[in-house]
Amino acid sequence: MKVGKAIYNILSKSTDVQSNFPFNTTDYAPTGTDKILNGDFSGGTFSPWAANSNWSLGGVGAMADGTSNNSLWQAGVIEDNKSYIVTYTLSNFTQGSVNVDLAGTDGVTRAFSGASPVTYTEYIVAGTSPTTRISFQGSGNYIVTLSNVSVLEVVLTKIFPELAPPDIDAPYIVYSVVSNSPSETKNSNGDIDTANIEVYGFQDTYNKAVDLGVSVRAALDRKTGTYNTIEIQSTNYVNEQMDVNEARKLWAAIQDYSIRIKNI
Repeated sequence: MKVGKAIYNILSKSTDVQSNFPFNTTDYAPTGTDKILNGDFSGGTFSPWAANSNWSLGGVGAMADGTSNNSLWQAGVIEDNKSYIVTYTLSNFTQGSVNVDLAGTDGVTRAFSGASPVTYTEYIVAGTSPTTRISFQGSGNYIVTLSNVSVLEVVLTKIFPELAPPDIDAPYIVYSVVSNSPSETKNSNGDIDTANIEVYGFQDTYNKAVDLGVSVRAALDRKTGTYNTIEIQSTNYVNEQMDVNEARKLWAAIQDYSIRIKNI
């Protein structure tokens, strides 16, 4: 049933839901294409990067000379509140530290000493800033060479239709389409179906299951719009209950929703 495609699309990209999951390769996977252009700084130009005067180009990447703490950045790369995996290589690092930011907030700082290249992987949620850029900024008059930058959007993967894989670790979410009934009326938007779904949020403690349920409701209740080509007219939270699997020591927040979708 196609409403399930919309549910996965909403939950996998919800920052409310993501806040309940560790931000790592186990729970998230990249999607789409690299957001960065000229990630290896090839071609002898910074374009489309912008750089302050302490940055220059060399044969191995972008080099900061340590004379100031200015930035290197590329605009129009990311969107507020979305999650990204950022990889980059640092080398010839002699002092200070380098901070990588998305939209100017939620930065991750790396510092090391030595000439051997080190590749880092960061999982970052873009901040609610009016900018849409990724930037690298140093402190402590840093001297560094930066290369091999990539930025990929990531989505939560531990969301499953009908049944989760055996022995998967919490947290995870399972959703089930219980029924899908055609409407008896028509309007200018075409025929409308009403689907009833259940969403199970599994956690290893009662309190964490409650928190996951709150986040799922924040993501789904009153949701409208088009998700994965599915047009949702309305989403209504109907009921919730808690359950426990004593054998696996898992708690589940079970929620029922009624969703009206355009069926053509």
